[in-house]
Amino acid sequence: MAYWYPRDGDPNNENEIFVTETTGGDGSDATRAIDRCLLRVIWMPDGNSLLVGGHDGVKTSLWLQPLAVPQRNSTGDISPSWLFWVDAFVGHKGDIAFTGSTPTQPSELYYMASANDIRDG
Repeated sequence: MAYWYPRDGDPNNENEIFVTETTGGDGSDATRAIDRCLLRVIWMPDGNSLLVGGHDGVKTSLWLQPLAVPQRNSTGDISPSWLFWVDAFVGHKGDIAFTGSTPTQPSELYYMASANDIRDG
């Protein structure tokens, strides 16, 4: 199970993503290495990684978060859309669809065939 938790337990801090077993127990911080306020978390089909999204300077970014070291999505100048959370969907084969915009184009739908397209940006 994955859930939002404020960094260092302080509700005034940014959100991080914690994971825990569905049977309960203390959660562990899966996204400490991403020093950003995260607005969305989606389990990848492999069950060993998360797609997370959040603010990244003046844009919004996606990260593939293996339950080890995060990898920022290489979306170029495309900033994934967000309102309350990042607007993205992960298919059962690991494909990713999201809405996003660039500095010169309004929002439209983008598609990534696999999580292999996600790499440090």
